[in-house]
Amino acid sequence: SNRALQVLLRYREEELQNRWLKDFAHPEDANLDLSLLEKMLAGKIDSFRVGKRYICKNGAIVWTTQSCSIVRETSNPFIIILIEDITDYKITEEARLLAEKKYRDIFENAIEGIFQSTPSGQFLNVNPAFVRMFGYDSAEQLCADISNIEQQLFVEPQRRAEFMRLLETQSEVQDFEYQARCRDNTVIWVNETTWTVRDSNGQVRYYEGIIE
Repeated sequence: SNRALQVLLRYREEELQNRWLKDFAHPEDANLDLSLLEKMLAGKIDSFRVGKRYICKNGAIVWTTQSCSIVRETSNPFIIILIEDITDYKITEEARLLAEKKYRDIFENAIEGIFQSTPSGQFLNVNPAFVRMFGYDSAEQLCADISNIEQQLFVEPQRRAEFMRLLETQSEVQDFEYQARCRDNTVIWVNETTWTVRDSNGQVRYYEGIIE
């Protein structure tokens, strides 16, 4: 083993001597690469890459990607194992997935209508409350049916134009009230708050908002 492996697993050099790498693997991952190693030794593959967890001396778990390749040019073939620590990436990824789940829970269970729409006036996504509010059976049906928000949703299309002018100058419009048309042509009053979502270059990606 080299110095980097000692640092990764928090063991001294003498503590790693005469021990197998699998001794430090997480129990659920200990045999994760066993079938691949067997194929390598049988000459069916020359290399592979796998994700694997290891347990450090202090009990901490590190996430790694493990690249294995076999060298057959000598009388005694040997395997080279390269281990990359991706723990920080995994922590960040898990945090992102958790945040997405929390957002999805809010999106699905909110009593207010939540939507995403394009600058050209099409809905990208709406939540169940939004679907119920406008009398549709599903988000897919609503997004497919309403292709022009200004003409189909707004009873007074000029209010949409006014709304868009405000959004272009302020990036967020709060408590904008207007009359909206439901699927069965009934008219309801709504209060909308919408903000602009931009890309890294400052270009508008879509609008996101809440309707009550």
